[in-house]
Amino acid sequence: MNPKRYTECSETKNIDGLNFRHFAGNEDYQLMLDLYNATKETNGIDWTSTLKDMKNDEKWRKHYDINKQLLFVEMNEKPIGYFQYNWFEEDEGEMIHSVGGTLLEDYFNTGIPEVMLSFAERKLKEMTENIPAKKEKLFSVWRMHSAENQVEFFKANDYQPVRYFFEMLRPIDKPLDKHPLPEGLEIREVKPEHYRKIWEAEHEAFRDHWGYSEPTEDQYEAWLTDRLFQPKLWKVAWEGDEICGMVGNFLDEKENKEFNRQRGYTEDIFVRRPWRKRGLAKALIAESIRLFKDMSMTETALGVDAENLSGALKLYTSLGYEEQKDKTSIVLRKKAA
Repeated sequence: MNPKRYTECSETKNIDGLNFRHFAGNEDYQLMLDLYNATKETNGIDWTSTLKDMKNDEKWRKHYDINKQLLFVEMNEKPIGYFQYNWFEEDEGEMIHSVGGTLLEDYFNTGIPEVMLSFAERKLKEMTENIPAKKEKLFSVWRMHSAENQVEFFKANDYQPVRYFFEMLRPIDKPLDKHPLPEGLEIREVKPEHYRKIWEAEHEAFRDHWGYSEPTEDQYEAWLTDRLFQPKLWKVAWEGDEICGMVGNFLDEKENKEFNRQRGYTEDIFVRRPWRKRGLAKALIAESIRLFKDMSMTETALGVDAENLSGALKLYTSLGYEEQKDKTSIVLRKKAA
């Protein structure tokens, strides 16, 4: 553990005992995980994170230095939360100033969240003040809709909901039609030499999606080393040497044990443009559902952008997935100027 480094900032001076300190080495990953777990119920989260997930997370963030942009919140030297901030550019031209983190519930109505947010916003403005945006610079946060106090806090600070995302579940024993693959296509076993091509095909397909940002090599490495990277479960369709579409299935055994469930995830669903409107997505999802049924799962799950322009919500509903009203998440944003 490195020596503790505290920030010099005006924001913390009005609350006695409050300090922000920087990341101090490997032991802090466990502290992050402990705080994450202690606030899961408050944050409306019912999925599992591990020490490996915490360590891999920084690779997913663009323009992010964990030694500078991760801050632990301490009250009288007791860790009570953490937050991080970074920025990236979306393909549509907006520069997104992203703020995330968590705080123990007992400290939520003490003025500390306001101090955390003010600090992160100020630092993000400083980081990007000399970098022009193609369109607007926007502050952005993600929260579960069920974390009502937090959503209201951000609204009170001029953040407005701009996008909703649904969690959907499908009981495994619901009737399921065959949904055959389109003629000329086949599902093949995924091999290591396919990984880069699958990554590139997926990101080509997702360029159509809201909020898309071109990935980095660090993000590719994060994908390869992710705890839930399970290519043996993927359903990837090919036509000759071309990848047509995929469902990136995964099974989180730790989560299933923690929440006493038997769930498989049918996520990372994409079909490249030349193969759309031919029933390929239905065929791949149906294959995935059958896979999890053979593995004795009782349900499959996925997340979906409520306003997805490709009609994903309608597609999943037609396959028997049901929206979970209490598991909606929200992206809230405000102008950073």
